[in-house]
Amino acid sequence: MSGTFDKRPDGASRRQTRLDKERKEKRKVRVMAVSVAAVLALVFAGALFINSKLIRRTLPAITIGGVNFSAADYDYFFSSSLNEYQNLLYSNYGDEASDQLPNTDTPLSSQVYNEETGETWADFIMNRALNRMIGVAQVYSAATADRFKLPAETAKEIDEQIKQLKEQAVTYGFPSFNSYIQQVFGGSLTESSLRRIMERDYLISEYVAHIRDSFTFSADELAAYYSENADTLDVFLFRAFAVNAEPIEETGDPEEEYSEEEAAQHEAEHEAANNEALAAARSLAELIASGIKSEDEFIEAAKEYDEDLYGEPGSTLAEYPGSSLDYLEFADWLRDSARKNGDVMTLDNDYGAYVILFVGRDKNEYSTTQMRQILFLPKAVDPSEFDEGEDDPGYTLAVEKAMSDAEALANTVLAQFTEGGATEDKLLELMADNSDDGTEGGFYDEISKGDMAYEIDEWLFEPGRKHGDYKLVKTEQYGYHLVFFMGFAGRACDVVAEYALRSREYTAWEEGLMEAEPVMRWAFNLTQKH
Repeated sequence: MSGTFDKRPDGASRRQTRLDKERKEKRKVRVMAVSVAAVLALVFAGALFINSKLIRRTLPAITIGGVNFSAADYDYFFSSSLNEYQNLLYSNYGDEASDQLPNTDTPLSSQVYNEETGETWADFIMNRALNRMIGVAQVYSAATADRFKLPAETAKEIDEQIKQLKEQAVTYGFPSFNSYIQQVFGGSLTESSLRRIMERDYLISEYVAHIRDSFTFSADELAAYYSENADTLDVFLFRAFAVNAEPIEETGDPEEEYSEEEAAQHEAEHEAANNEALAAARSLAELIASGIKSEDEFIEAAKEYDEDLYGEPGSTLAEYPGSSLDYLEFADWLRDSARKNGDVMTLDNDYGAYVILFVGRDKNEYSTTQMRQILFLPKAVDPSEFDEGEDDPGYTLAVEKAMSDAEALANTVLAQFTEGGATEDKLLELMADNSDDGTEGGFYDEISKGDMAYEIDEWLFEPGRKHGDYKLVKTEQYGYHLVFFMGFAGRACDVVAEYALRSREYTAWEEGLMEAEPVMRWAFNLTQKH
């Protein structure tokens, strides 16, 4: 017989075929199992990679104008921006600032910053951080294009900052330095990544200083600028005191109920009496002003009007740079080029009137000064460590002791300074271990009147001051200062004109930098949640 039936396999062949098929199926199962295991391994490794702090420090989370920022970088900028904003509020409002800040125990993303827009605190701080990052990217790109390099001494400064942070970590009881900086600056930072961020910050700071210093101006340019802007650069001196109306009590009995008509009548009577008192005060101010022909007469008139308030000659004196005059209602009167010493005017206010005398207009033609100082700050005393805070007698005693200790150290160093010849070299030698002043060498250049604390300012500009003069000065604001007079510098008018011109040129340079907007990358999802 022939045909397909002739090709039917025998029993042995059929068994072999079945075994081969089973082996293939088993191989397929093994291949699938290996593939699934491989995929699971990749997923697991990916999860570890995604949650690793390493990726937060390496992969770009935000790109701005070609400059990459990691998730750790962003966390640093966010934390820094929050701290800076908190410090700004505390410097402006003191303890009241806490009422304007978010609750630290609640996520920022769940607290509304702006009721009208619905912006959360997390959004607000994020925008501040991104704006700062944009500025960093712009300047960093310019510095890189300029092939600007950090000065060699910068590494030492960064080392010193890292050292101080490490000391703080120990003081605050953190188990490691990384755990401390992660708490302060963001949960992904390490010492090396913080150092990299600091190096970039230093580079930008040094490059900005390099750009500002690159602008130069001739004497004619300085004089022309000052002349054109004298109304804002000059310093205006004037005296003023207030002639207030006598307070008028409400008519009627506060415990008695009045009809609407009677209440309106009492209100009208009070308003009429108040207006009469205001008119009398303003008339008195005019009368006083009419009798004043000189500054001395003004001082005497103020004292005669109210000796408790104006008994001291300095109590009526005011000194304003022209740039700060605009909020005064009589700014135009002060700026009038025809104004001369002894001119008097009155100005009505809600309580009566001011009597104002023009003293003079300082054109800043004096020489600025230079000095070095060793600063002795009293040790800070925390009121929270006392039961009644600043009202606690123990707190007062602690503050007094801190000031006394600062004074004792200041006198000890002063004695060593004088015994060592009272030279600049001796001052610098003593400064290394004793000064709380953060400036390099305690040096201050081109000091204008009003730049320093009043007590130092008064000594620096005392007539006859010469190089090598020194004095231990106590200031209410800081403590004790061993001040060493270095000499005179440029005229104040040239200094302020140069500063203004330099700022103008730098602003123009800054506005010419590349425009850049932040582009969020995948790794931005790994930033800290706030």
